[in-house]
Amino acid sequence: MRNPHHIGRVGKYGEMCAEAGLVSFHFVNVTDVRPAVAPWRGSDARFSTNPVCIAIPGPEPERPIILDMATSVVAMGKVRVARNKGEPMKPGILLDGDGKPTTDPGAMYGARRGALVTFGEHNGYGLAFVCEMLAGALCGSGTLRPERQGRDTATNGMLTIVIDPSRLVDREWLREEMRR
Repeated sequence: MRNPHHIGRVGKYGEMCAEAGLVSFHFVNVTDVRPAVAPWRGSDARFSTNPVCIAIPGPEPERPIILDMATSVVAMGKVRVARNKGEPMKPGILLDGDGKPTTDPGAMYGARRGALVTFGEHNGYGLAFVCEMLAGALCGSGTLRPERQGRDTATNGMLTIVIDPSRLVDREWLREEMRR
């Protein structure tokens, strides 16, 4: 998917694929926004939360296996909720505008904006970078370069890979294997 506006919750695409009996992998990036996530050991934001979704039909049709996650410790929506409630974030989630750890969600909304931290240190950073390359560069929607930041909109790129599991294994065997 190249250059749509905000595509919403990525897990919905995975749910649709799983309902159709398909396995799917979704890698997403966002441009035309202010970056929100610092690279591992970095002090300022360079990425969006670059979501990843992996969906697998479950052992029962109404119970698919859906992994839908941001590559940051939390999604920006969680920071917004904490800020609106006047509540601090847990330690280890945010950096202030100077790159120092903070629990103040307001750090993400000031003139000197802070950054979210990637989950799993270098692992989350690596996955965020791969999302940027697959969804942004490979799909042709572009990456979050400095000239594509802060336009007060959200432009997504998404690479989706869909697999029909019956091309690989017997579906009944797969369901039973998953159930067990």
